[in-house]
Amino acid sequence: MNPVGTALEALEKCTALYGAGRPDLALKEIERGLAAMPDAGFLHMMHGSILAALERYREALAAYDRAALVEDPAWHAQRTTCLSKLRRHDAAEAASDEAIRLAPGDGLVWYRRGAALVRAGGPKLHLASGRRTYERGRDALRRAVELDPGGYLARSDLALVYAAIGGGDPEPLIREALALKPGDPRVHAAAAELALAAGRIGEAASHADVVISACPGAPASIALLRRVRRAQSSRLARWMSRTTRHPHLIRPVAYAVGFPAGLAGAMAGVTRAQFFLGMGLLGVVIALWASFEHFQLKRAMKAPVLSKDF
Repeated sequence: MNPVGTALEALEKCTALYGAGRPDLALKEIERGLAAMPDAGFLHMMHGSILAALERYREALAAYDRAALVEDPAWHAQRTTCLSKLRRHDAAEAASDEAIRLAPGDGLVWYRRGAALVRAGGPKLHLASGRRTYERGRDALRRAVELDPGGYLARSDLALVYAAIGGGDPEPLIREALALKPGDPRVHAAAAELALAAGRIGEAASHADVVISACPGAPASIALLRRVRRAQSSRLARWMSRTTRHPHLIRPVAYAVGFPAGLAGAMAGVTRAQFFLGMGLLGVVIALWASFEHFQLKRAMKAPVLSKDF
C-alpha cells in the first residue's frame, strides 16, 4: 500500500478507537500513519489530541506545534487546553484569543477559553485577581452554552462554577448536561460534586459509581470516591443534622451531661460512681466522635473550585 493509503487507513482506525474510548490503542495506529506520512499536519493534529487524552500534555503540545495549522481555530483551542494543563496560563489565554478571533461563533472555542480561565483563577480564588480571572472564565462558559446547544461539558463546568462563586442556578445546567451525555464520566463527576455540596450523599454516590466504573484508575475519580465514602461514613453527623436544627450544640450538651454525671457518680459511692463515671466517659467519647465525623462530613461536602479532570 502507498504511504497515503497507509496513513488514511491508520487515521480511520485511530478515529474509531479514539471515539470508542481507547486512546492507548489509537496512539499505535496514529504513529503508524505518521511513519508513512511524517509531514501530514492533520495526522500530527490527531496525534496531539490522543496524547492529550492520555494526559501527556507536553508531548501533545509538541505534536500540535508540528501540525502548525495556524489558521485552524481548533488547533489554537487544543493548544489552549494543553498550555492550561501545563499551567502556562498567559500562553493559554493568548492561544484562546487567537481561536476566538478565527471563530468567534464557535461554542467549543469559548468552552476551551472558559475552562482555561477557571483553571487559572481557581487556586487564587481568595485573591481579587484570581476571582476576576475566575469570573471571566464563567462569562466565557456562559457564552459557550449560548452558542452550543449540545455543549454538555460547558454546562457541567458552568454548573460547578455557579456552585463555587454564584451567578446562577447550577441544577438546571447539570440536568441538561446529563440529558445530553448520560454516560460521560466528567458530567457524572460534576453531578457528584454538586450533590455532595448540597448534602445529597446518596445521589452523589450513584454518580461516583459511574465515574469510577468508567475511569477506575484516574486520580481524580479515586479522590472523588474517597470524598463520597467519607461522607457516607459520617452517619452520626447526618443523623444529628436530621434530628436537630442546631447540630453544633450536640457536643457542648454531651459535655454538660457527661461530666456532671461522672462527678455525681464519684460522690455517690463506689458502685454508682463506676456506673455514672462510665456513662459520663461514654458521653464524652460520643461527643468527640460526633465532632470529628461532623468535621469530616463538612469537608467532604465542600464544593470544589475547579472541575475535575478525567
